[in-house]
Amino acid sequence: MSRRSTLRFSALVLGAASALAAGPPGIVLQRISAPPPAAAAPELRHLVAGEALRVAGPGRISATFWLRARIPEMKAAPDSSPVLGERIALPGIPPAAFVGFVSFDRPWRDYRDRLVPAGVYTARYLVQPAIKEHKGASAFRDFLILTPASIDVAADTSPRELIGRSAAATGSEHPLVMAVFPLPDGAHPPRILVNPLEQPMLGVRLGSLAFGIVFEGHGRTEET
Repeated sequence: MSRRSTLRFSALVLGAASALAAGPPGIVLQRISAPPPAAAAPELRHLVAGEALRVAGPGRISATFWLRARIPEMKAAPDSSPVLGERIALPGIPPAAFVGFVSFDRPWRDYRDRLVPAGVYTARYLVQPAIKEHKGASAFRDFLILTPASIDVAADTSPRELIGRSAAATGSEHPLVMAVFPLPDGAHPPRILVNPLEQPMLGVRLGSLAFGIVFEGHGRTEET
């Protein structure tokens, strides 16, 4: 990452205990004590803590994240191909790994600019296939796939099942997605940060993994 790109990442100094950080004007991050959503399956609820991160801003996002303390990692990346392995920020995470829950208080638009109705969703990790239709869709191929919690109830699932369930929520062949970006050196999550595309993201650390979840802004949105 260039020095110029690194300088574009920003995080303000910690505020009060409940307000962890402020990013772009009007967006605030809070740590709250709250049980996992009642709408979530028991098999998944026990994987997250009774503490959540809330991102809110008047007229913008209003969402609460319950995240795992640690995501199981594979000992080696599943594919050694230089082409298929490029532009991956978090190599070694199992496909479709459960990351946590996110609850939207009001409708939100995902990284493909698709409408996400208010409600509770599971967030699972997946790497976008390296095919020409996805070229330029995002700087990195890492994404969190969102699925209504009412239809994603098992701890383990396959990428095909995951994509199918999420896409069913949109009535199309594309799942609901949140882009994932790496964090700059020296970042101390949880924080609100800005990626090199000037998109605000929630910076988190889950065990040894640190990354940013883009919650505002879009990648390439034209249909393929």
